[in-house]
Amino acid sequence: MTDSWIKEMLRRNRIDDRLSVNGVKKVYEELIKIARRGKQKSKKGIVHYDRIMKIADLNIEDPHDRHTVLSRMLGGISEHERECGRPLLSAVVVLKGDIRMPAGGFYRLFNDTGMSDTEFWIEKINEVWNYWSKH
Repeated sequence: MTDSWIKEMLRRNRIDDRLSVNGVKKVYEELIKIARRGKQKSKKGIVHYDRIMKIADLNIEDPHDRHTVLSRMLGGISEHERECGRPLLSAVVVLKGDIRMPAGGFYRLFNDTGMSDTEFWIEKINEVWNYWSKH
């Protein structure tokens, strides 16, 4: 995997001072691994935000890391995937608790379809699972 898209994404999203290329690469690889699990094992095809923060070496107690850096990184990854003709990989990252869906930023960035957030996420998570189960 080339690092150039990661460097550009970090710069473009103004988070290059907070995240390393290696940290984003680890997150990207973990998201793909989780996506490949798909629906085959109950709840294994999703991951919580705090797990991704740990992989990226972000501070879960820091509101800037939690809300700005994390969302810009995940949004950048999904933008890259869309540019490559692949589904929105960040759909596998969800909130803890009963909701188990992505946070609001996922929908603000990508849901311009007119679908409800639930319908949109169900469509996108299935696209991710289906794509990565074959690749």
